[in-house]
Amino acid sequence: MMCPSAHGFDHQAFFDAVDKRGREQQLSWPALATVIWEQSRVLNDRRNDHPISPDTIRQMAGELSCQHALFVLRWMGVPPETFIAEPEPGTAGVPLPLADEAHRLRWNLRTLYEALNAARTARGATWQEAARRLHCTAHQLTGLRSVKFAIGMGLAMRITQALRRPAADFGTGSLHAREHSPPCRILTLPAFPGTRIRGLLRKNASPGRTETTSPIEKQPALCNICRWRKVYYGP
Repeated sequence: MMCPSAHGFDHQAFFDAVDKRGREQQLSWPALATVIWEQSRVLNDRRNDHPISPDTIRQMAGELSCQHALFVLRWMGVPPETFIAEPEPGTAGVPLPLADEAHRLRWNLRTLYEALNAARTARGATWQEAARRLHCTAHQLTGLRSVKFAIGMGLAMRITQALRRPAADFGTGSLHAREHSPPCRILTLPAFPGTRIRGLLRKNASPGRTETTSPIEKQPALCNICRWRKVYYGP
């Protein structure tokens, strides 16, 4: 993991604050995961989403997704700039949007891409030059335009800080209460070798739809009991 700079999101400080708050409320990791997930109880029941795992929270001292970070930041009631030692002027202390039990907070990564691209174009910089400044690859930045779920929280905050904009007040609402995730359909198929999976998808896919893998870094979810593979494909 990259050592945090004074202007970077401090994953360890974030984890320590979560751990301290959980201990103060006498919450085990599973209990903490339940409390965080129940913030959007009505939406969860409506969508029958899979709850956040205690392991996801327990491992937040390392790299974490920007979307999962919002679950926890909402519970703590603090903006992400709280965990940047020296945030850019004008970016600190801006609260996250409010969300009720029928909504959850989500990053709008397409809007983040558009703001970054506009700033890059104004400076006359290439994507490669922007990537060097943000300590990532050019593909990670251009991929913001079409990413299905999330990017790392560290990169998300490096971008907002480079733009000198608070995460919660980003253009037309880059962080917003959102009722639905990007549309996708889930097929549960036996975990055959990849060739067999692709063949089954081609056989079952609806006309006009494009096959993709799991939204999370192309890693299909595996059921620990039956070892069946969930394959996601969207519009």
